[in-house]
Amino acid sequence: MVDRRVDWEYLVLAFFATAAIMSIVLFTGLQLNETKINSLRDDVKQVEVEQKSRDLGLQFAENVEGDKCKAIKDWVNSTDSKLENLRQQVAAYESSKKLDTDQYELVKKRYMNLLIQNIIETRKMESQCGEQKIDIIYFYSKEDCDRCRDQGTVLTAIRRNYKDDIMVYPLDTDLGMENIQFMESYYNVQKYPSLVVQGEVYNGFRTREELNQIINEIN
Repeated sequence: MVDRRVDWEYLVLAFFATAAIMSIVLFTGLQLNETKINSLRDDVKQVEVEQKSRDLGLQFAENVEGDKCKAIKDWVNSTDSKLENLRQQVAAYESSKKLDTDQYELVKKRYMNLLIQNIIETRKMESQCGEQKIDIIYFYSKEDCDRCRDQGTVLTAIRRNYKDDIMVYPLDTDLGMENIQFMESYYNVQKYPSLVVQGEVYNGFRTREELNQIINEIN
């Protein structure tokens, strides 16, 4: 007869070995996640400091005789590339497996405020200085939107194609921020995704071809 007794020592050893491996994997994942969040937080903080500095420069320009429009234009142009870098970091983080989102949510809210501040300054540049820079405000939700990921992919391609002539502002409606909710109400956003292109509202998904046509009509 075959001896079928279980070697409990080997089973216990295998159990603890597996538990140790899983603990290492979890710890490593947490460390990588924290590193990504800290890197994004540092970049957001840097842009906030630079933006505050430019705000003070604009206030000075508005109260003295000088080229106010040049100051506004320099403010917008110098901020756009940094915001685009932050957008790419946010997109990369959200497409990866996240283990903890509490710290990230706070960082993302700060990033949303930077985007909205840039929208305000871009509109000011257009109205006061006659400079046209097409802006696309993108309202999205990760919780209740089947086509938001596709819309994000389309907007990335549009941004890459038009480069500095267009700025895309992705606003996460899941964060529950009052300024984003006010903008949703103002533009009468009825579904996700929704786009606001140069003040014109487009509820629902838009293809790359449709957006190219909209942009060409503006130009």
